[in-house]
Amino acid sequence: MIRTRNLFYAGLILTASALFTGCEPENYPPVAKLEVSPLVGEAPMNVRAKLDGEDPNGKKDIRWYDLYLGGKLIRKNSPIDTNLVLTKSGITKIYGAVTDRKGETSKTKDYYLETIGEPFVDEEANVIEFNGQAAISYTARLGIVKEADLSVEKNGVEILTRKIQNTNIIGTDYEEIFTYSNGLFTKGEYKFKLKSGNLEKEIIATIPNYNPTIPNIPKLNIFQQLDTIIALPKISDLNPEDNPKYINIVSLNENILLKQLPNDSLKVISRWDDLGEYKIELEFGSNEGGISKRTILGEVLEGKFPINPFLSTNINGNEWDLLETRAQRDAYVQEKLNEDWTSEIPPRIIEPIWDCTEYARQLTINFHGFPGLEKYSGDNLDSIYFYHGTFKDNGKYGLPVYGIYILPFTPGHSMNAILTGDNAENFSDWNFIEAQRDRINVQPGQVYMPENCEIIIWFKYVEENEVQGKFLTSIPILKFKIVDGNPTLIWKNDDSDLNFKTQR
Repeated sequence: MIRTRNLFYAGLILTASALFTGCEPENYPPVAKLEVSPLVGEAPMNVRAKLDGEDPNGKKDIRWYDLYLGGKLIRKNSPIDTNLVLTKSGITKIYGAVTDRKGETSKTKDYYLETIGEPFVDEEANVIEFNGQAAISYTARLGIVKEADLSVEKNGVEILTRKIQNTNIIGTDYEEIFTYSNGLFTKGEYKFKLKSGNLEKEIIATIPNYNPTIPNIPKLNIFQQLDTIIALPKISDLNPEDNPKYINIVSLNENILLKQLPNDSLKVISRWDDLGEYKIELEFGSNEGGISKRTILGEVLEGKFPINPFLSTNINGNEWDLLETRAQRDAYVQEKLNEDWTSEIPPRIIEPIWDCTEYARQLTINFHGFPGLEKYSGDNLDSIYFYHGTFKDNGKYGLPVYGIYILPFTPGHSMNAILTGDNAENFSDWNFIEAQRDRINVQPGQVYMPENCEIIIWFKYVEENEVQGKFLTSIPILKFKIVDGNPTLIWKNDDSDLNFKTQR
């Protein structure tokens, strides 16, 4: 029994210890209370102000009582009960606050004491941002007088007037936000004149000239040989009259082509050899609002094997990428075909042969181009025959000219094609070229394109291996069958390793 009693006493000791060594009680914020009377009177006006407070943790938890009167502070560590004497006419703000020992503060509402001594007019105007625009926030107060006239001038010219009534015993009698949309308040200096009889107050507010801004643009990676559409951020300007715009957009990489679209978006065009970092510089603003700049950064990444018959192959084709219609593209192809010298090479039927295959190949070299391929690049005609062409003007025009092969000729017939329409799967969107004659838009039933045949379109590219080094090879991408002059697509290369763009 003695042993059991000892255990019981030990339990009591542990329980009591737990009660007295636990966490401190939770702190609750105090609540401030202010009584002010009277609110209106003639000068000198005697005002009694009583500041008190309550605290859920007990009255003693309140450390400070602060009474603010017109910018002056009365501080005590006990409730405040004081008489104030206001000798000057006007409006005086008064409020109180109490703070507990943990720093929690409670503030009362604001009271306004109106001391009536002499009639007065008072006003205030501040430039603010309102709904994304620079605006002027205006307030007016009248004492004793029933009404006043407000006039606003800009550059010495009166732009508006208002009749202001004394509607409140204390506080603001009139307030308005003047903006671009409700009064064409643009940048400049504004003079506000408030007048009642011989009472007058005049103040000036100036809307400055702000620079336009756009948000930061995150890094954006794109893939080679593809068109990427970038939605440009909206330009904001606190001076809406400046009507900010994108003024200039340039690529800091010569092989990246940009095209600004009407809906404030940007088409970024990367070509074959554009891997790595790219930079685009945006200039935006207006002549009135100043010019600002922003840079878009990113990388051009290697993706699937790209085939894009709509895109120029190097910077020589920049004009091509900016053309808008098929008629413009067809005319451009004919213009460059007339400039090119491929058709001037005389044909040969003896070895080394120079026939349709060589004409089509040479045109592809001159127009499409193959970066990094080092082959014969001279003017000697015998060497051109021997090497089946020359790379002296490799990619001179930067146009995506492809090779085509027509069956059932024996051994077949080679020509060229370029996509001047909008859909690669439509036969009629291709412009078929006879390189030997500088002739474009060859149709079924015309020279070398029978009304009944099959046409294969080939994409040429540079490949490399240890044995041959870099060499020119081809991959078929489309096959059309023509029956009685009517073409039908019968095959498209859907290899999963290809990124074949078929629509503009």
